[in-house]
Amino acid sequence: MFELLTSRKPFESGSLGELTQKVLSGQVLNLRELAPGLPEALYALSAQTLMADPQQRTPDARAFANGIHEALRNVDSAAMNDTDRTIVMTSNQQPAAALSQTMAAQMPKSALARIEELLTTQIGPIAKVLVKRVSGATTDTGQLINQLAAEIGPEHREAFKAAVQAHLGQTGAATTGAGPMLSDDLLEALTRELTPHIGPIAKILIKKTAKTCATREELCTSLANHIDDASSRAAFLQTMA
Repeated sequence: MFELLTSRKPFESGSLGELTQKVLSGQVLNLRELAPGLPEALYALSAQTLMADPQQRTPDARAFANGIHEALRNVDSAAMNDTDRTIVMTSNQQPAAALSQTMAAQMPKSALARIEELLTTQIGPIAKVLVKRVSGATTDTGQLINQLAAEIGPEHREAFKAAVQAHLGQTGAATTGAGPMLSDDLLEALTRELTPHIGPIAKILIKKTAKTCATREELCTSLANHIDDASSRAAFLQTMA
């Protein structure tokens, strides 16, 4: 579990003798520093599984699995579903990748939930934490899929990739750019039809709304709700159908 969450071994050393001493004395790397923001119960479970004294460790695989389920039961759903990741920067700040560009912000919540389900069948409930971490650190679907697939046994990786790509293709979430299912042509058409009703804020609203919608129909319906006049709302939906 430690390596899945950090991509590092829990014990690191330059020699076998030093490594053995660290294992025997319980000198494990600090999971909290390497993977901040995890549920407290997950830190506790990790520490228990790596105890130097075998009698203090998690007794068996069932207890370990139950511990993971319990640790993830109260994961903050708001944190998992957060799509508003606006960053305010001064002009001289140049981040490697704005949070608004990550897959956690770009991809519909329903698509991420399905990816989590597919990954759970391969590695168990720890998939929930991995999807959250990897989606928050990747900026396109290829990176997301490859990094998650790397956590699966080699014999199942290609099947997992194919299943994810098939799902994203069905929902339209595989498209990158202004939004996960928002092509340039659709963005232009929506902007053209919505701007007369709500003004120039339309383009920003379209991009933001697209991040939380899984289909074109859902996107158009959500946008139509911002048009006050009922007849104009119906005309917008008819034009975009």
